[in-house]
Amino acid sequence: MARPQRWELLLRASQQEALLAVSLFNDPGRERALEGFVVHMHIAWMYAFHSEWLRAGRTIMCRSASRRAAGSSARSRCVRVGTDLFPAV
Repeated sequence: MARPQRWELLLRASQQEALLAVSLFNDPGRERALEGFVVHMHIAWMYAFHSEWLRAGRTIMCRSASRRAAGSSARSRCVRVGTDLFPAV
């Protein structure tokens, strides 16, 4: 059996983190269940986005050509490029 690609591994990790988040939230005896839910669901979404970007052949990191902090204009360019994968409904 061939080794799964990295995006597939990230997608599985995303699913596992989401299941853990829901499990923590639904456990009535656990203290700070809401905080655990928020943290693990955030990680799940991050893994899901990284998986989709890797599957589409995009890089996860967005760096400016000069390799130094270029300010908000470089960040907004990265955000615009990243949103091409998720068109508005």
